[in-house]
Amino acid sequence: MIIPDATEIEAVVLAAPLVSGHQRSVYGVPDISDTVLKIPHYRQQDGMHRVFKRSLRRMFPAGRFRVLTKEAEFQMALTLRYPSEAVLLPLPQFRGFVATDEGLGALWQMAAARAGGLGRNLRQIAEDGDLDSVRGPLNTCAARLFRFGIVAPDLHAGNLVLDETAALARFLLVDGFGDRNVIPVRSMSRRLNEASLNKQLAHVAAEVGLFWHESERKFRSIRGT
Repeated sequence: MIIPDATEIEAVVLAAPLVSGHQRSVYGVPDISDTVLKIPHYRQQDGMHRVFKRSLRRMFPAGRFRVLTKEAEFQMALTLRYPSEAVLLPLPQFRGFVATDEGLGALWQMAAARAGGLGRNLRQIAEDGDLDSVRGPLNTCAARLFRFGIVAPDLHAGNLVLDETAALARFLLVDGFGDRNVIPVRSMSRRLNEASLNKQLAHVAAEVGLFWHESERKFRSIRGT
């Protein structure tokens, strides 16, 4: 893949983001329609942190990129651990870091709609009344979270995005994955991680009006089907 040069990326940063969350914004990348650029809200974070944390960041500047690097490291580690099944990972592909005029950004595969642009997240799909049509891909995603031992400390309906670019639509967990603890207990213990996944998937189900069947590891409708 050809990564755009700094001038092209700066132009993207100056344009309006495709979507902006609490912690970062997501931008399109010129001439690469299947890739997005994620940039944390560095200036906002710097203004919010107390004096002690700002001092730590001056001493250890790489710390402010921890979320970006942890997600990338986690995705790449899984790709290397499961090379023959990497295409089945319920995560987007990491495609590199790039310096921008807003700070370090990360390039990721876009979870896209069939017509182009960002795909709908599970929350939006529920609001559109389309849950029944995506229950299959949603349960496949849940099964793969367990199968590949995905550590997802920030799993919610807004982070599960439907990607329709392949022959079969699939959900990707686009944010909030990777073990961020100093001691990576969830990565070290499959039992603890599975307990965490069950708890968070139950919250996801409640958020969109479904029921999480823990023993079957499947989403069901409130009616039980």
